Amino acid sequence: MTGSEPRIDRITRLCDEWCAAATPPGGGLAIGPSTEGLRLSKNGIVFHELTHEELQAACVGLTRVLLRPGLNTVVDDDHLLL
Repeated sequence: MTGSEPRIDRITRLCDEWCAAATPPGGGLAIGPSTEGLRLSKNGIVFHELTHEELQAACVGLTRVLLRPGLNTVVDDDHLLL
């Protein structure tokens, strides 16, 4: 996680880390400080500044964040901003 991390990689990593942090051992869904600090907009992602490829990564990553196992749906400002 360096300052020179490409945005596409940062978007993918943040979404992957969010999914891992939101899925506790044994299943279920856990939303809290460990997940909310991984939101794209809280980590310098400005959606209207993204390239086409970066927008694609955001769409894929936020779709994974949106619908979790057990049909749990988690809508956040990132989805609205996108």
